This record gives sequence, structure tokens and C-alpha cells, in this order.
Amino acid sequence: MNKILNLSEEEKAYIGGFLDGDGSLNVQIVRRKRHIVRTKDIVKRRTGQRVYYGYLTRFDYRFNFQIIISLTFFQKRSTHWFILWLHKKLQSGEIRKKVNGGSQYTIDGPQNVEKVLEQVKPYLKIKRKQVILTLEILKNKSKSYDHNSFLKCCQLVDNIAALNDSKKRKINSAVVRSDLDFFA
Repeated sequence: MNKILNLSEEEKAYIGGFLDGDGSLNVQIVRRKRHIVRTKDIVKRRTGQRVYYGYLTRFDYRFNFQIIISLTFFQKRSTHWFILWLHKKLQSGEIRKKVNGGSQYTIDGPQNVEKVLEQVKPYLKIKRKQVILTLEILKNKSKSYDHNSFLKCCQLVDNIAALNDSKKRKINSAVVRSDLDFFA
């Protein structure tokens, strides 16, 4: 999404404070299989009266891992209207009503997350370091075509996890490094 957010300074400050208090910035490394995708009917070549159906073959997840970044806001269901207002202002993401009586608004995708973080960064106090590291990952992620630059991004993910007090984390830069060394 390349929409420009038209937020007043007051709205940016308010959303930044809300992110600091009832928000979550999730940056994680997930294992993905490197596989060939074969899909019928994607490639069509027309020769005279005949139509040939081909297969599209591509490799996903260059290093068998993917860095996923998302931004999540939580609110009680009684103030669900605020989540709707936030969704309208930020122009991306998905809203869920949780079974525990809460509302959750999640923004994922690098461009969408970056767009929001750039707007609220000056107003953050608690999550400022995480946001700075996340923006660095987003800046370098598209350039990570070799093992070393991808590992640097993974180390930044480790730094964010240390700031977030992650508990269930299983995949870190050491796991990625050992996997990359094994396949190198």
C-alpha cells in the first residue's frame, strides 16, 4: 500500500502513546521450506488456435527463513469503536474480535508497518528502541541477498526480542547461522 497517512500531530502522538501502552511490535524469524511452486494456468501462450498451459516455477524464501514484522493493538470489546477509528486512520490491517472479550487490530506487511512506524516514532517512549531497530531491518531486508546481510537482519531481530522479553522464541540468529553454514 502506498497510501500516505494524513494524520495530525495530535493523532500521531495519541497513536504512538497507544502503541507504547496497549500495542505490540512483533518481529520474528520463521522457518520456511524452500520449494518450487508449480501452478497450472498461470503461464499461457497462444499460438494460432492452440493454448498451451505451462507451469510457473519459482523459489520462495531464499535462505529457508523469513523475517515477519507486524504491529498489533489491543482493546477491550466495550471500546471496539476505537479500534475501528484506528483502522480507518491507518488505512491497512485486519480487525479481529477475540473470544476473551477483546478486540485486536493487526497490521502486517513491511510497507504497511513501516508507514505507521515512521509516523509515530517521534512520539514513542517505551518502544522507541524496538521501532528504530525494526525500521533498520525494513531498510536492510530488501537488500539482504547474501548470507551475511540476512544474518545481520536476524541479529537485529535478536536485539528486538531481548527488548521485548520474548519467552517462546525458538528460532534466533544462531539457528539461522547454523542452518546457513550447513547448506553453504
